[in-house]
Amino acid sequence: PQRIADRATAAWRGTPPSTASATVDMPAIVTRAQWGADESIVRGQPSYAPTVERAFVHHTVGSNSYSREQASGVVRGIQAYHVNGNGWSDIGYNFLVDRFGTIYEGRAGGMDRPVIGAQAGGFNTMSTGVALMGTFTDAAPPAEALAALHRVIAWKADVHHFHPLRTATAVSAGSSRYPEGTVVELANVSGHRDVSSTSCPGGATYAQMGDIRQQVRERAGDLIVDHSADVSRTRVVRGDPDADAVTVRAQLDPPGDWTVEVRDPLGEVVHREDGSGSDVGSVLALTGAGWTTGTYTWAVSSPGRRTATGTVAFVPPTIAGLTLSTALVPVDAAGVLDDALAVRADLWSDASWQMQVVAPDGTRVHQQQGQGSTLDAAWVDGALAPGTYQVQVAAEDAVPVARSVEVRYDLLDRVGAVEDPIGGTVTLSGATFEPGAAGRAVIARHDVFADALTGGPLAGGDGPLLLTTSDALDPRVVTELDRVLADDAIVYVLGGSAAIAPAVVEDLVARYGTVIRVAGASRFATAAAIGQLVVEQSGTSTAMVARAGPDDAAPWADALAGGAYGAWAGVPVLLSDQQQLSAATADAIGALGITDTIVLGGTAALGPAVEDALPDPTRLAGPDRTATGVEVARRLWGPEVTVEQVVLANGFEPDAWAWALAAAPLAARLQAPLLLTAGTSLSTATAGFLDDTPSVRGGRVVGPQALVSGEVAYAASDRLR
Repeated sequence: PQRIADRATAAWRGTPPSTASATVDMPAIVTRAQWGADESIVRGQPSYAPTVERAFVHHTVGSNSYSREQASGVVRGIQAYHVNGNGWSDIGYNFLVDRFGTIYEGRAGGMDRPVIGAQAGGFNTMSTGVALMGTFTDAAPPAEALAALHRVIAWKADVHHFHPLRTATAVSAGSSRYPEGTVVELANVSGHRDVSSTSCPGGATYAQMGDIRQQVRERAGDLIVDHSADVSRTRVVRGDPDADAVTVRAQLDPPGDWTVEVRDPLGEVVHREDGSGSDVGSVLALTGAGWTTGTYTWAVSSPGRRTATGTVAFVPPTIAGLTLSTALVPVDAAGVLDDALAVRADLWSDASWQMQVVAPDGTRVHQQQGQGSTLDAAWVDGALAPGTYQVQVAAEDAVPVARSVEVRYDLLDRVGAVEDPIGGTVTLSGATFEPGAAGRAVIARHDVFADALTGGPLAGGDGPLLLTTSDALDPRVVTELDRVLADDAIVYVLGGSAAIAPAVVEDLVARYGTVIRVAGASRFATAAAIGQLVVEQSGTSTAMVARAGPDDAAPWADALAGGAYGAWAGVPVLLSDQQQLSAATADAIGALGITDTIVLGGTAALGPAVEDALPDPTRLAGPDRTATGVEVARRLWGPEVTVEQVVLANGFEPDAWAWALAAAPLAARLQAPLLLTAGTSLSTATAGFLDDTPSVRGGRVVGPQALVSGEVAYAASDRLR
């Protein structure tokens, strides 16, 4: 069946379409369907250049002895090789010519359109490629083939208005002969070797390039070439274009009468000029303010020639550089913005603009109007709900533009937002106590958690828990103590001289008078001594027991929430070894009259033997440290107070304990349980507590962004709304 189709193709000469306005008719061309193109192997869609400015002549380097019936098969073979062998999207040539003078459609996309092929690497764009089927290094192309070559190039020259005998510059996109960016002067009808390191189109063909150009020119007839407008795009503001005029130019060969017409987007003629000669030049003055946006079409016509056309885009002004001061807007429980959202954009002289903010449900929550070349606006009104809001800007005829902004509830005030532990405890104190309001202060070493862990209940809500270096009193701590301590305040120093050097205590005594060092022979004994003071103050018969070490295992993790509860309830935190109740702790429980104990953490923190050695023990534990914190909040705080606020702290980073423990006085004063979270995502157990406790309406987030990110704080706030 394919051979029968090929015979029919070989005999076909076709009927050219009607082209009354052109002097060159489209030659008979065998279509892709007729020569049997394999469309299943074609990849993607055709690509197009703005126009065609030149033609390249090739030879296919194949047999010169194929029959008419075989010619279509040769074309199919070239397509298969170009796609499957070279990896191209389709056959590379735009047209092919067999030795009998039959022209074949090459690359798909429209024979009269500026289809970009793969026939002259580096110069494919703005060119068309015609390949003579055969090898013409020594053998001259048959006269029939050359005549067909002349016909198809003449037709393309007429369609796209390039002159077959002239030259023009082209910029290489990178070929085997010219590096990318090289400017090359090329004949408008060239051989492939003129742009690539190749012998194509064969020496015998290349020797005839001068005659080929001349024959193409003779067949092309009367031409309009090199048509252009000096403006392709102009902005229109209130009907007034930026450009003062559009000049349309072209050349006629041979000279003749010509007409230039310009039509508006509705097709109405807005300019017409007649003339005569070889040079066409017509100026459309863009005066007044009656111009509309859209595509204006210009045409150069001459009797007996193909009309040359082009367009000028009259575009509306654009709103440029729309920026928002932030991509995330925090709001309080009433939807009031923490800070105004600034909106800015670049416009044009005396532009009238409108800015509005639209909520996720489509409700407009803010609108503002103004005039000028710069839009400066601000959203200061309230939001409706968290979500993605649209900031929309419109101005006169410009296409409106928009930017999105996230609105999140911000119901937790950040405190202690200093990067180092000592500074963190100082700023926490500043956020908790008014000047002269502290009746006590507790000082612990900044790099060992154990003493600070037990110091929260001693500080209670009466004064700060501050950290300092072992061998010197940090100046920031001095400044805060000067600010916060009442005249008769007591300063407690936790730990022996190995923890806090005697010089530090001496410095404190000299400054503040009443200074008490609370220490024992071990961290267990120090905790017991601190516990004695707590019991004396509160009269409690309950104690919490937490894991004492080892330090590199983060034993403080389960106990952080307990320290905050102890500060509020006056319940001491005692320490124990992991698998056996420490002797100093056992002695203290007896001496202090402790009848109820709370075990902080699961059996991995404190084993069953510890629990068994305690009086009336209650274990508070969850599957992780955040869940343990939730258990403390539910079972210790919940039954005693209606929890309206929470304190949120990091429970995972190696030094996060400093901020969490120093927040114990704050938690006590707020009557707010301390909840733990990861630094970059709200922990599941903590989120669940917030979801299940509708009485919680606010609180504090402790530490800098590096410990508790803004996203975590916003996620917690969303659950409090």
